[in-house]
Amino acid sequence: MSGCPCIIGVLAVNVFRMAYYIISDAAVKDLDDIWTYIAADNPNAANIVEEEILSAFQRLPENPKIGHIRKDLTSKPVQFCNVYS
Repeated sequence: MSGCPCIIGVLAVNVFRMAYYIISDAAVKDLDDIWTYIAADNPNAANIVEEEILSAFQRLPENPKIGHIRKDLTSKPVQFCNVYS
């Protein structure tokens, strides 16, 4: 893995007051790659980072405007949220 890993394909949905999120197959692979990369040096740290990322996913449906726009990364109307850096 080179550079900063990015999670792609997480969609927050709030329908009829039932909030949930959907993780794409690509995002699941990204999570696995991130965990594997960190676990090579520190499995405990990999678990902590994974828990923080999943916790951030859980906040998305209730806070859909969380994050910021990164025009330097994409012209698409998506928000970016730092979880761990």
